[in-house]
Amino acid sequence: MRNRLNFISILYSRPASTLLSRTAASCHPERSRRVRASFLLLTLKFKRSPIQKIFFTLIAVSIFFGCKKEHERPQWQVNLVGPLLHASLGVENFIADSLLQYDSSHAVSIVYEDTFYNTSPDSLLQIPDTIIPTVLTLPFSFLLQPNTPFYSSSNNTVLGISGVELRQATIKSGFIRIETHNRIPMRVIYTFTIPKAKLNGIPFHFTTTMNAAPPGGSTDFVGMYDLSGYKLDLTGPTGNSVNTLTYNIAAQTDTGGVARTINAGDTLVNISAGLQNIVPYYAKGYLGQKELDEGPFSRYTHLFSPIQSGSFRLQDVTMKISIQNNIGVDAQATINLMKSFNTISNTSVHLNAPLLINHILNINRASETGNPLYPVNPTDYVVVLNNSNSNLRTFLENQPDRIDYALKLNINPLGNISGSNDFIYTDYLVNAKIRIDMPLSFAADHLSFADTSSFSVKHETDYDAVGDGTLTLIADNGFPFEAAVRLFLLDGNNHFVDSIPISTTIAAASVDANYKVITPKRTLIPVYVDAARRQRIYNGGNLSVYASFTTPAYPQSVQIYSYYKLDLKLVGDAPYLIH
Repeated sequence: MRNRLNFISILYSRPASTLLSRTAASCHPERSRRVRASFLLLTLKFKRSPIQKIFFTLIAVSIFFGCKKEHERPQWQVNLVGPLLHASLGVENFIADSLLQYDSSHAVSIVYEDTFYNTSPDSLLQIPDTIIPTVLTLPFSFLLQPNTPFYSSSNNTVLGISGVELRQATIKSGFIRIETHNRIPMRVIYTFTIPKAKLNGIPFHFTTTMNAAPPGGSTDFVGMYDLSGYKLDLTGPTGNSVNTLTYNIAAQTDTGGVARTINAGDTLVNISAGLQNIVPYYAKGYLGQKELDEGPFSRYTHLFSPIQSGSFRLQDVTMKISIQNNIGVDAQATINLMKSFNTISNTSVHLNAPLLINHILNINRASETGNPLYPVNPTDYVVVLNNSNSNLRTFLENQPDRIDYALKLNINPLGNISGSNDFIYTDYLVNAKIRIDMPLSFAADHLSFADTSSFSVKHETDYDAVGDGTLTLIADNGFPFEAAVRLFLLDGNNHFVDSIPISTTIAAASVDANYKVITPKRTLIPVYVDAARRQRIYNGGNLSVYASFTTPAYPQSVQIYSYYKLDLKLVGDAPYLIH
């Protein structure tokens, strides 16, 4: 019964003449003329309005049951035609959408942008861990009363920052570790302050009360305190120093208790403070002279990753290198090496550009805005390369998936010319960016791309009775070049299932004198499929398309437009047996 219903559904998708001939041919000869006449009458009178389709179906069913063969179980054999899978491929299938741009005429360009270098904050400024110990041992004995201050001092420690002279700094992250030990048999109050380390205008302040020490022992305390956001004045007590942190320590006995004798040689004060893991957000002063050798580094790109093989010739291309300085220092940059590397072919091309490679680039210092949201006015040094001032075209025709580079950065080459007013925001440093503008106008020689897309066979059960047969790949090519195509069936996990053999090259679209497409060109390619392969098509789920292109009149360049498409349809045309 299902086969009969499927046959009726075919009536709506097949031309009436085809159905007439095939159905009539399957009938008893005496009924053949009546079948043809009935179909002719239906064809003339009905245009398949909704109501008319009902009558059409009823009459078709009558014809079906009225066409009885002499066999006890009558059979019909018709050819079934329907799409098994479909793929429409445009330039976006072979090149990432994020890289594509279109002008008003829909001409396609590839624009690739990347930040390929960032200065490391640690290479410019580091504040090392610093321990500030304070230990006082009495050379004489005395009687210590309760509620009595017995120690107070103001101290300075110089931070071990090599080659840098800081006057101020703001802490992004880090801690101060304070450790105290009380060896006095009385309760003691310790106070530790850093008067020139402030958060919201309030100096850092630490106070702890230590219990009385047991005989021959001590009471101990260790605390970690977050310094994030603190602003440090590093000019010392008089404001004339650099890298200098001033701190105060005070100690006194607690109220209550009784007086105790402190003997000569006893430790009266034992306190230490240490800066740990300090990362500055901002620093000002003189950042010193440094020469940084950076690299060689490798930067992987996805610009040409869809290309599997073949070669192309670019018509035009530009590349802009921008070095942005967000630091309040003068600098010189020299790019010693830039090389395109193709890991598939294992070929490399060194960039030859006298304006960039081994050329000293003098970079001016940035300035501060005073706006905490956008604190820096950067400076930029820009070099634009093209076909006339470099070998850029050859550099990119190598189809690199990796760019190797090395550079040298010289900080403050003229010394302290700012009067110790250099500055650095560690979130805003020196970076180098690359931008490649490449109109998709090129000549290709067997340039091969790959793409994978999902598909599904609709109404799969309608094809259950389809036997072995020849499928047809219908290729409507809207690109101005011929294409050799290979199709691979993959399962839902993109594992190989089967291949679909394609032996014919797809013809190029018709073009005008400028090689711009006038009309797409259709190519019909027969593909033999047996029942086992048909089942694998059902089980596929994903279709991997490998397409190899060769442009006409190579090496003549051809411009690609956004509306160019390659439509592929795999349709069935196989015997369908109806019982």
